[in-house]
Amino acid sequence: MHERRHDGRGRGRAGALLAAGTLVMGAALLPLHGGTGRAASAATAQDAAVAPNDAVTSLAPVPIRGIVAARPFRVATAFPHTWRAEKPEVTGGWLLVLSVDPEIVFPRQTAMPVLFAGRQTAARVNVGYESGRLVVIVPDRLDKDGRPATALAGLPIWFGDANLPERVTAADIAAARQAADAAGIDVRPEAERETAMTRGANGVVLDEQGVVDYADHMALMMAAMRLVKEYAPDEADLANGWLDLEQP
Repeated sequence: MHERRHDGRGRGRAGALLAAGTLVMGAALLPLHGGTGRAASAATAQDAAVAPNDAVTSLAPVPIRGIVAARPFRVATAFPHTWRAEKPEVTGGWLLVLSVDPEIVFPRQTAMPVLFAGRQTAARVNVGYESGRLVVIVPDRLDKDGRPATALAGLPIWFGDANLPERVTAADIAAARQAADAAGIDVRPEAERETAMTRGANGVVLDEQGVVDYADHMALMMAAMRLVKEYAPDEADLANGWLDLEQP
């Protein structure tokens, strides 16, 4: 199964969700202004699940449990990485499915433990609480061949102190990386990385460099939502709320 295209109406509705901005609520990407249909229903369900007084403010670096699927990507139209203060433009990176401790991603109405990947923050696409499967987008610069410059072999991934991701600066990331190195957090085993790459390539078209091309942020989000539906089926309503905007 290959990636589907969007019709004009679907792209307009979906684009409005991204243009309205996003809110970190229980680690999910939720429209600031509510959205419609299944997406709104998913937001309501997540709001009801949060524990407002159960805050996590300080957390020793905690590694993820594993990388389940990995897909290097490029986008033809750059978009801002809103999950850090500087909002750098994204032209490529990694689309990942991670295995995580569900308790760390339990939705709360407070700052959440920030997910770091190498020297970047990861944008969470879903909640991941019940399934322990978290779909994330990790921006990275592209090398001269158009591939993400940071290979999985150089990408430790861990949770750090709680914060609002849009407040995290480059200096914060550097300090978090230093703490992770001191804690002995390392990259995932080679066999696991290879299996993740194989899973990430399933159902998509890779170019000669082994990278998947997407038109823009919305097309990337649709691909991410398909992974949510596959690996975190308990969040199918969230995924379907976005995927319903696609052309059949």
